[in-house]
Amino acid sequence: MLRKFRRLSGMPPYLFIATLALAALSGLLNIMPIQGVGALVDCLAGSSATQQGLTRMWLDITGRDKPYLVLLSVIIVYVVSGAVSNLYGYSSTLLGMKLAHNCRMEGARAIHQCSLRELESRPSGDVLTTLTSDVDSVQRAVTAPLIGFVVGVFELMWVLALFLYWNWAIGLGILLLTLPLYYLTRWYNNATERLTRLDRTQNGILTSMLQESLWAAAMFRIFDRRGYQFGRIRKTCEARFAIQKSQSRLAGVYWLSVRALQALGLSFALGLTIYGVLHGSLSPGNVLIAWSYLQRFYAPVLELSRFGNMIRQGLVALERVEQVKNMAQSCDVRGIKLVPDAAGQRRVKIHGVTFAYKEENVLKGVSFDIPFGQAVAVVGASGEGKSTLAKILLGLYAPKTGVVGIEGFGDEMDGRPSVAAVFQEPMLVSGTVAENILLGEDLDEKRLDEVISLVDPDLIAELPEGLETDVGERGNKLSIGQQQRIALMRALYRRPGILVADEPTSALDGHAEQRVLAALRAAKERSTVVLFSHRLSTVKFADHVLVLRDGVIREAGSPAELLERDGEFARLFASEAGKSRT
Repeated sequence: MLRKFRRLSGMPPYLFIATLALAALSGLLNIMPIQGVGALVDCLAGSSATQQGLTRMWLDITGRDKPYLVLLSVIIVYVVSGAVSNLYGYSSTLLGMKLAHNCRMEGARAIHQCSLRELESRPSGDVLTTLTSDVDSVQRAVTAPLIGFVVGVFELMWVLALFLYWNWAIGLGILLLTLPLYYLTRWYNNATERLTRLDRTQNGILTSMLQESLWAAAMFRIFDRRGYQFGRIRKTCEARFAIQKSQSRLAGVYWLSVRALQALGLSFALGLTIYGVLHGSLSPGNVLIAWSYLQRFYAPVLELSRFGNMIRQGLVALERVEQVKNMAQSCDVRGIKLVPDAAGQRRVKIHGVTFAYKEENVLKGVSFDIPFGQAVAVVGASGEGKSTLAKILLGLYAPKTGVVGIEGFGDEMDGRPSVAAVFQEPMLVSGTVAENILLGEDLDEKRLDEVISLVDPDLIAELPEGLETDVGERGNKLSIGQQQRIALMRALYRRPGILVADEPTSALDGHAEQRVLAALRAAKERSTVVLFSHRLSTVKFADHVLVLRDGVIREAGSPAELLERDGEFARLFASEAGKSRT
């Protein structure tokens, strides 16, 4: 457990070892004043009974008839103990903060590095819960209960060693009582961990539902299904409440059991101590020492019963954080193979590409060749794999077999910045219009003006603050048409060798669609344009059309040629024309 915390915290090993050393020293210093107080009692009582070794050593150093020196030594030990405890507390708090910081950074890095398929397979609410509330649970577990528990464990070991040194019978009896405590604590940990894991899972589901309630608020109102969604949320909340009640009952049973064992241990140890005092083998101060030691002995167990749920939540949360962190290991090897400029030719070559979702083959051997400066449209009915092929071309998915070759567009390891894209969903981020177009790239005002003029020079003028207009969360302050044109500006600003457009006009009105298509047509002068669409009216400007059906290319040719063949493309076109007339 501690090794896992150390690894995720990023703290150097020597600092982590120093923190543990401070915990051990703090545990020892926490119990040393007990010895001093016991020595002070014997000094004041003038007891001549047998004193245990450490008490006798303490009185030999300070003087048996100098109670003020004994008291001063106790005060000094208290001050030193407080200083070491504060130093350990600072070190442990720093450990918790570094752990939380590194968990968030590693999780965020994993989200940006993992394969798109891995990211799409996880509920977004669950990932967000992991990187927010789960990380907070880890930090809380480290900075409060775990700190006390670790120090308590060291105190337990010191007390047990002192008991065995002082009186082997008492020490052995206390040691035997630790066995039922161990098995009881083990049972409690296992049961609590299972319940905590269920609770965190339900929390992730609840977060996802609340997200849905926010972004789909209009839909729930239009269809009058707010009660339905609220009912789903209520069931999840009730499930969490039932789990938390079980955790509370479990903690109550554990607490009572620990208290019963503690009472048994105290009775046994104090009985032997009092027997020794009555028979002159132990001093009165030994009774105080024994009682105080026993309180310290059970401290870590009581700490676990008090904060056990928080510690288990931290451990389960740590596992969930590691699961998100391990997403980075699922990075797809990009399907793009970069080829040096071959005799000045620049082209995209796809050969024998196959792809499957689980056991279902979506692409079954797609091959085509696109020269530079052409606009190629890939058409087909919904569900034929157009978006999948687009993601493979962009390097977001790796093909099962086959090669995606890009010739003459540069030697970047991942094909960037030769490739840019516009999707059906514009994917704007919080910030200004300018920030969404640049997306972190350096500003080139001439290039930016060219892109704006190419796509829609009136768009920026229409916005209240021009390029500095805030687009809102996911662009919700702009219309869909405005969002899509800004997304196209973002793609063209990179002057890509290849521009992929996946259903870029499916949600646009006629005017906005013509604006976007005009910009794509103009982009052919400096880019290869690959358009994926099921709306055949948007592909008329294409030089070449590929008809995708059943995972393979069924037809290829210019739009006019394919219409004359009266094949698959012509049937799709006629079907769409019939729908538009009706």
